[in-house]
Amino acid sequence: MRNRVIYALVLAVGIYCIMGRNGQILAAPQAEVEPREFILGELPEGKVFEYHFTVRNVGDEDLRINPINVSCSCTRILEPKDTFVLKPQESRKVLFSFDTSGFMGKQKKYIFLNTNDPSRRSLRIKIEADIREAPQSFLQRFRSFNLGAVMSAGLLDGFN
Repeated sequence: MRNRVIYALVLAVGIYCIMGRNGQILAAPQAEVEPREFILGELPEGKVFEYHFTVRNVGDEDLRINPINVSCSCTRILEPKDTFVLKPQESRKVLFSFDTSGFMGKQKKYIFLNTNDPSRRSLRIKIEADIREAPQSFLQRFRSFNLGAVMSAGLLDGFN
């Protein structure tokens, strides 16, 4: 009986030594991203919009963020462009652009962060938008009007 108590006590002390102050086993980086999704609503086609999100290291070891990847060339990471490291409790803004040129309707795009966080090696940020045709100005509509086609079709009386 006495041996069991000693083994249990040694086991409890060993587990306590392995766990950190916050109950996390072993020291490790821990990535947190805010916000995790961008619901942009209706956007006009043909424009570039800039947004940002914040990456925070809430762990107790250095967090390494490898170069950030995107799912589409319409999304560009503006800053930072290279790998960066966050010390414990440090944060950094990531600036990106979203170009609506050539898209129409509902769109879903993604940004991927690859980290050394053992619990989440990859994080995904979602971008949703409903791209609408941009209203043209009167001058743009007038320039696109083909008077020659209208006249040759006989749509204007007195010109044929």
